[in-house]
Amino acid sequence: YIMFLDPDDRYALTACEDAYNQITKYNNDFIYFNMYLFFENSGVIKVDDARLSFFKDNLDNPHINFRDLDTPFMSYGESWYKIYNRDFLNKNNIRFSCERFGEDNIFYIKSILCAKDVSILNKPLYYYRQRSDSTVSSAANYKDLLAVRENVYKTVFQDGDAKFINFQIIGAYWSLVNWFRIWTEQDKTIEKDFYIKMREFFIKLDKENDLKQIKNHINYKKIRKIIKSDWRAYCVQKFLKNIFSTEKKYLDYKKYKILKFFGIKISIKMEE
Repeated sequence: YIMFLDPDDRYALTACEDAYNQITKYNNDFIYFNMYLFFENSGVIKVDDARLSFFKDNLDNPHINFRDLDTPFMSYGESWYKIYNRDFLNKNNIRFSCERFGEDNIFYIKSILCAKDVSILNKPLYYYRQRSDSTVSSAANYKDLLAVRENVYKTVFQDGDAKFINFQIIGAYWSLVNWFRIWTEQDKTIEKDFYIKMREFFIKLDKENDLKQIKNHINYKKIRKIIKSDWRAYCVQKFLKNIFSTEKKYLDYKKYKILKFFGIKISIKMEE
């Protein structure tokens, strides 16, 4: 059996034992378990309520077949917080790709496409460290992210399951939009290239799929806006937005309203 641990994270004391007991009890191809989010700067530890939320109706099902699910569960692509049957991985030649960032995405997607039997252990066994200087926060990784997302889409598209294709597009949209926002705030020099390549990928998705089918799971207006707006149009829209805009953000699970006025940001903590 195979488990993965990032070097800045850690397992709960009984993680290996609990995960092993579950996968051997039900003879699954792999299983999910829950995690804690550990915010290094504040010391706050929270049980993650996102990654297993897609399986809330199947938490007690010891033999899940992904192709029976109707919830878009591909929004996350990490290989950790899981234990894998080694024979299952070798039989299907499931391996990491060679990118520096998101190299486990293709591993996870191939696991989903090949798995016939999965279960959920709804118990936090993994401490996922959240910190500002983590390697995943480096803007230098944007080309790898784009390559991974294109590779994953190609893999799922070749499988031919329309439901899985839609699930993957949902995950790709939120991943690219989120990292574009974070990384271009860190490094303005990548903004143009990142936007152009992201837009080209979205145009490809739009040509090959009906994005209206998933409009309730993505910001459909935003993706249409990106598809229609070349780099010059994006710059004009950004300039107008920087004059005055408002948005809501969550920082360490605290809700803030961000006001922008001529490039000046004002954060207002909102009542819970």
